[in-house]
Amino acid sequence: MNPIERIKVLELVKKLAAERNTTFIIVEHDMDIVFSLSDWIVVMNRGEVLAEGTPGDIRENQEVRDIYLGEEI
Repeated sequence: MNPIERIKVLELVKKLAAERNTTFIIVEHDMDIVFSLSDWIVVMNRGEVLAEGTPGDIRENQEVRDIYLGEEI
């Protein structure tokens, strides 16, 4: 998706979740998108759950940082 399409999709998902009180399961590798959309995140690595929690929990998880996020958050 181009940047404009990405913003439109993010806005639509947020709107639908709020209006319909619906949970969405989203598979995404762009952590900026994940953090902006999620109340709860499950991080997987090689088919196994590595960590789960709030966006703040995931940002602070050292193992997640080492594998996915690096040191620049």
